[in-house]
Order: sequence, then C-alpha cells, then structure tokens
Amino acid sequence: CPLFVGMRVRLNAKLSAKHGLVHDAPGEVVGFQFDPRENLAWQQPDHEASKIGHVVCRYLPRAVYVRFDKLELDSGFGNGIVAVEPVSNGWTFKTHERQTNLRKPVPVAMQRRQLPLAPEKVRTVQTAQGLSMDACTMYLNKPGIMKGTQGEEDYWMHLYVMLSRVRSHKNILA
Repeated sequence: CPLFVGMRVRLNAKLSAKHGLVHDAPGEVVGFQFDPRENLAWQQPDHEASKIGHVVCRYLPRAVYVRFDKLELDSGFGNGIVAVEPVSNGWTFKTHERQTNLRKPVPVAMQRRQLPLAPEKVRTVQTAQGLSMDACTMYLNKPGIMKGTQGEEDYWMHLYVMLSRVRSHKNILA
C-alpha cells in the first residue's frame, strides 16, 4: 500500500479496544519512522525524488504515525497520534512435492510482515456488512480456502454480502 503524509487510512488490526483503535478506525498519516538501513539521501532537496514527488523504500518502515479521528490520547507523539508498527502473521501453506510426481503433501511455513493500514475507502467483505455504498469495485474470484461443500456456502454468502452493499447495479465494477 503506497503511503504518504496526508493520506487517509483505515486500521486493519485491533491495537486498543479501550481507546477505539480497532479494525476500521480511520485516520491520517502524519509521518514515518524509517528503517535505519534505508538510504535517506532522497530527503535532500536536490535529489531526484524531490522532482518526481515520491520514493520507493527498500525496507518496511518501523512505524507509520497516524492521527486517528476522535482519539484524545497522547501516547508521546502528539494528541491522537499513534505509531502503527508492522505486524507478523504466520501460517502453513499446503503444497505438493514436485520431484517424484507422487503428489506427496508438503507443508511450508509462511510468514508475512505488513503494516496494518489500508486506504480509507477500501473495505473488505466483513467490514462492508450493514453498509450501503453508491459504487463499488469487486474481485469475485473464489479463494483457495473456499473449496469443498462448506466453502461453496461461504463463497455464495461472500458474494451476497458484496453485491447487496451497492445501491444500484449500474455502479458495480466486478
């Protein structure tokens, strides 16, 4: 997700239920804490990044400072500003060994590290429940985890929730 100062974002994790920093909490990016390995030469006024208006970092930022709407807490960065740090999630991907053509199952440990932020207008099926929208773009492909009989029921419910959120079928791009 490209991020920039002034960008409206939505939180994709629960940081603190007590302070309302939960999934879908909106806010505005106000700054970054870059990885120490990052070459920050682009911050110089004569660097090419100043001309083109953006830079692609080589490393994930250590934190993105976000001023959350309606947050009155000062956690040391200013009123309503929170350092959103990357989170790691692990899972096992089930694939098959391909050397002997025996289709022997092989589990592969996976690890994803990402900032729990998305553009403010982006919604998931789960966060769109109960909302009505003027227009929507949808990706209707069936995920691999929705295989089998139970998966079919989940997939159709998934489709129903997405399609039923938009006020007019003319404003759906699927």
